[in-house]
Formats: sequence, C-alpha cells, structure tokens
Amino acid sequence: MATEQQIPKLVAGFVEHQKQFFLLSNEDAQWAINNMKQAVALACEAIKNRAQYSAFVRPVGPPELTRRWKRSGDEVIDLKPQVVACDSIIRIDRSTPSTYPMWVRKVIHPELGTLGPAEFDVSKLDQWLHPGQVNGEVAGPVIFTYLERAEILSYHLCLRDLKEIKKRGGPFFRRYFRGKAIYGWRSAVEDVHGHVKIPYLVENSNAQVIQNWGLLAGNWNAARPALRYGK
Repeated sequence: MATEQQIPKLVAGFVEHQKQFFLLSNEDAQWAINNMKQAVALACEAIKNRAQYSAFVRPVGPPELTRRWKRSGDEVIDLKPQVVACDSIIRIDRSTPSTYPMWVRKVIHPELGTLGPAEFDVSKLDQWLHPGQVNGEVAGPVIFTYLERAEILSYHLCLRDLKEIKKRGGPFFRRYFRGKAIYGWRSAVEDVHGHVKIPYLVENSNAQVIQNWGLLAGNWNAARPALRYGK
C-alpha cells in the first residue's frame, strides 16, 4: 500500500505531467472527469500491471471493446486491458541528407542537412511555438527570422524525420500530435517561383497522415508547432 508520504508526490507528478492527458480523446477525458474514482482505479491497475507492457501501450478497437472490466458500484474489480506495444523511438541514418521534390530550387540551409541525432524519442520532442503563437498568430517570416537569429534551427526536425514519423501511421500520429500540423523548419526550401515552404505532417479527413508543404507567408497559430529535439 502506498504511504501517506507517497500519495501527495503521486498527485504532484500527475499535475507536473498533465500535458500527457492531451493523448486522451474528448470522450475519454470527459468520462474520467465524470468518473474520477474509477479513472484513478484504472490508473492504479495499469501501474500495478506495468511489467507486462512496453514503454507505451495503446488500446485496440473501439472503447466498448477495449475497456473489458467489470465493476460493482464504483469499484473496479477486474481490469483486462487489450494493448499493443507502441515504440516511440525513431532511428535514422544521418550519413546522407534528405531527398527533396523536383520543384525545389534550393534548400535554405543545406549545411544543416546531415545534422541530428541517430535516434530520438517522439514522446519527448518539444512542440515549439514562437511566443506570439501561444495565444495568437505570428507571421511565418517573423518565426523563421527568429529561428535563424537565435541559431536554433539545428535543433529542429527535418524532412527525413517527418517521413519516419509518417511511416508509423495514424494511431501513432494521433497519440502525440492529435489535431495539429507539425513542422520541420530545418528543411525550409525555396520553390521555382521563389516561394519559401516548410514541410509538415497532418492527419487528413480520412484519418491518413500526409506529408505536405506549407507556405512561409501567412500567419501561424498554436495548432502549427515546430518539432525540435531540444538543446
């Protein structure tokens, strides 16, 4: 049984890492709010049975099929979750730079092409926002100038990184980036018409993850974060 000294630390830990709750759907989050005692019991059962899981697990199928547990009143008495391992580590050979489309006239910063770690943990990527994006919008050129002057572009993901994330599929993308378009600013390019574009990933209406290019011109809000490994 957890001690009286450990329980406040557990609660504080949940508060400290509360951003992880973004992985929940609206339906699941509301269920937990309405059934907090059961939600805590579920979390406790998952922690007790952590040895049988990988670093990350995700439910398979619709909620009514995956939450296979019985209850009496508010007490969870038999939890049997159906899970599948979800490796969040991406490994990349950096010996050659990213390959770009034919319409690219030039890569803005080719000197950064082969930089980056041999592997990175997607769950620990920083979804970076310009200060002005947090509660509003910022012009794309302002963001790019900020990144260049601060000399932090080398910490940002590139096109190859995005493609490797894309290979993991829709469920993987939703786990970490639900409702967002994620950008790799290190691979900014100029097309044959002189327009600067930034590669990004997004989930389309068919629940497919696609890689596309966004024009630097225009305004950028909090739903368009830049991914970076962190310093």
